[in-house]
Amino acid sequence: MNYKNKLVKIFAVNTILFLVTILMASHNAMAQKQEIGVMIGYDFTQGRDLSGVFPGSVDVSNEKSYQFLYGRRMVDGKVASFHGEVLLVGVQNADLRSPNPLSPRSYSSAFLTPGLKFKLLPGFILTPYVAGGIGVARFYQSSTLISGAPNTGDRATYRFAMNYGGGAEFNAFPFLSFRAEIRDFVSGNPNLTFPVSSSSNQHNVIPAVGIALRF
Repeated sequence: MNYKNKLVKIFAVNTILFLVTILMASHNAMAQKQEIGVMIGYDFTQGRDLSGVFPGSVDVSNEKSYQFLYGRRMVDGKVASFHGEVLLVGVQNADLRSPNPLSPRSYSSAFLTPGLKFKLLPGFILTPYVAGGIGVARFYQSSTLISGAPNTGDRATYRFAMNYGGGAEFNAFPFLSFRAEIRDFVSGNPNLTFPVSSSSNQHNVIPAVGIALRF
C-alpha cells in the first residue's frame, strides 16, 4: 500500500469514528432530561448619572460572576426543545466610584431568576439557545462608606429582576457539554444612598463560559 492510500485509509477511519461519536452524543443528549451547569463570567454594570445634591456620575467596577443552573427538558421536538431552568448568579464585591461620600464603598449582587430556555438542534454537537427568566435581585452594601465611616443603614436591598440572552453549547462528550453565553440582568435600582437620573432600572450584562452535566 503506497503512502497516498495510507492517508486515505487513515482519513476514512477517523471520519467514521468522528461520525459515530456525534451519533452517540446525539442519542445520549436526546435521552437525558436534566442538567446542572456551572459558569464563570464577568459583570459589566452600567454607569449612572446622579441627581440632587451631588451632581456627576457613579461608576461600578467590573467583577467576576459565578453562575449555577439546574435545567429540565419539558418539550422535545427533535429539532428544537423547551427547557425549564433555575439560575442563580452571584457577583462579588463591586467597588463604587461616587462623589457622594455617604455612598457605600462597594456592594455585592445576587440574582435568582427561574425561567425558560429554547434550544435549537438539541441532539447535535453544537446547540444554540436563547433563554430568559423572572425573579428577584439582592444587593448587599459594604460595611463601610466611601468616607471611611461605618455603614449603619439597612445594607440589604431586594428588587424585582429579569434576565434575557443566548448562547451555544458544544456537546463534546455524551454527558458533558461546554457552554458560552451572554445575558442581561435587568432589575430595579439598588439602594445605594444616591438618587440616579438616567434610568429607573439597572442593567448587569454578564458574558460567561462553563460546563453542563446532563443526566
